[in-house]
Amino acid sequence: MVGENQVRNLFVNATSTNATTALIKAGAALNGAVVNQDGTAAAAGTGFMYSGLKSNGQLVTSDVINPNRVLYAHSVGNAPRELAISTISGITADANTLYQVRIIIQGYGSLSVENEYIKEAFYKSKTGDTAEDIVDGLVKSLARNFSREQPELMGQTFVYPAAGGNVNLPDNAFLKFSKSFSDGTAEQGTLTVTVGATEAGIAVVTLNGVDYDIPVDIGTTDESAADLAAGINALSGYSATAVGAVVTVVSEIPQAETDMTFSGGTATSLAATAATTVPGVDGTAANAQLHIEEKAEWLSQYYVTGKKTRLSFPFIVEAHFTTAPTVTTVKGSEGVATGYHVRNMEYYYKGNRADTFRGAGYPHNFEQSYDSDVSKTYFLVELGYWDESRDEPMKSKKQLTIACETEAAANTIIAQVNTALTGTVFSIASL
Repeated sequence: MVGENQVRNLFVNATSTNATTALIKAGAALNGAVVNQDGTAAAAGTGFMYSGLKSNGQLVTSDVINPNRVLYAHSVGNAPRELAISTISGITADANTLYQVRIIIQGYGSLSVENEYIKEAFYKSKTGDTAEDIVDGLVKSLARNFSREQPELMGQTFVYPAAGGNVNLPDNAFLKFSKSFSDGTAEQGTLTVTVGATEAGIAVVTLNGVDYDIPVDIGTTDESAADLAAGINALSGYSATAVGAVVTVVSEIPQAETDMTFSGGTATSLAATAATTVPGVDGTAANAQLHIEEKAEWLSQYYVTGKKTRLSFPFIVEAHFTTAPTVTTVKGSEGVATGYHVRNMEYYYKGNRADTFRGAGYPHNFEQSYDSDVSKTYFLVELGYWDESRDEPMKSKKQLTIACETEAAANTIIAQVNTALTGTVFSIASL
């Protein structure tokens, strides 16, 4: 057979300390390297291939790639997810008026742009109501309406109304609804890293009483601070900057908050001190705002490999008030080279390696195992090249993607690729 017009294979690499196939076989799972075609260390100007040990102990290799047939070579760093948030501000309190908020969720149920799902909330104002009363009523309506969506959660949404006390409402998997004030003060704090991470893991930063998982890689205090800042920046409602070992965290919502705390989590060696430098302050009732935020955790609750694979939750917020308010939207993004991206690639590209009939006997089939981890982030090394069949020679374009769990592993792979590409016009810069 001539072969496919376009082939793309993906390999997952956790560590890359080995340089030959023999050492890879004797090493831990998910180690790999770019090696010579005979399994020895990569050499300049000779055919090369990626050789790696899968999580199940099976050794797999790519095609042998002729350096003179390479079409492109580059690396891709990662970027965390950014969550969407919409704010309704400048609310005028009109007595005896119906306030309506409409949320249009795009691609809900299917990925078609024509498939929209509309959820609404209502509040009928009365004489004497302030903007805060209106926001309180809309938050309650939104929370109750979304609580009917699947999957059903056991969590709760707390509303602190202007009248005092609190109202406990059922939670939902997708959106968070909250109140703040345009004339309030945003909370600010610092995380000072005192011990860098000597092992990769998930640190826990608690912001306003909510625990957030932040991935950190092995590194110095400064590098760990940069990882924490990147993770916090991906959260809805917060921004962070790292200068040296100090991470400055700023709430994007002006309101009083519970003080920030920190735990090393599974990155047990990581240590940092948390301090509040500017306490948040609630504003006045007339300047209340309604926030509608995408939840970070909806993706992990929704995602099923090969079946439910969307990575974004796009929505539009409309406010139908008698006196038009201001609606401000910060669009989210899927990020770059997240664990979910790599899992999607691994699933779809796996068909090139003897898994073309998966799911054919549904429902009498089994879930597959995968090397990628959706909770991690990756650094990608990518090559494009062309191959030529033996009989009736025809050229086929092919691509190779190596997903590395750490920047150090990616840079090792890059150095091995650059050695093999010596004498060509291609060279990949280190990450």
